[in-house]
Amino acid sequence: MKIFINTFIIVLFFYIGIHQIQSQNHSIKKDSIEVHHVINNLFDGIVEGDSIKVKNSLHENVIIITSNKNRQNVNQIKEVSVVEFLNGIIDKKLEEWNEKIWSITIQLEDGFARVWTNYSFYMDSQLSHCGVKSFQLVKESNENWKIVNFVDSKKKNGCQTL
Repeated sequence: MKIFINTFIIVLFFYIGIHQIQSQNHSIKKDSIEVHHVINNLFDGIVEGDSIKVKNSLHENVIIITSNKNRQNVNQIKEVSVVEFLNGIIDKKLEEWNEKIWSITIQLEDGFARVWTNYSFYMDSQLSHCGVKSFQLVKESNENWKIVNFVDSKKKNGCQTL
């Protein structure tokens, strides 16, 4: 009888452990899909000139930083206000914008996410610049993911085209 009880307890703990791992994997997969959706909405909003769609992807206290090299090849770092960023989307000229992203990496941990992606930005089908973008997101109490920080680099040479 003692062997049966010990075996039962081991099997029970094994089952509980497997169930928790499966539940965690499902949660991570769900969060990863939701984070990817937020990033896609941001890029779609930029391309479509839809500042509402972009704003809905951003946390109210988002920090936006851009980096590019000047003519002396020195990195220039600039913080961009949300208003300036959204106005740039609203005031977009008649050019057709297209931003292609690839090599997306998402890391998740306890309601925080980090996304890293390469991108190429096109205006009127002509490559304008490329670089990388890094996003940090948080899962709010209402279970929505929002971008709290994003940084991008810009370069004109050595761009990969898709």
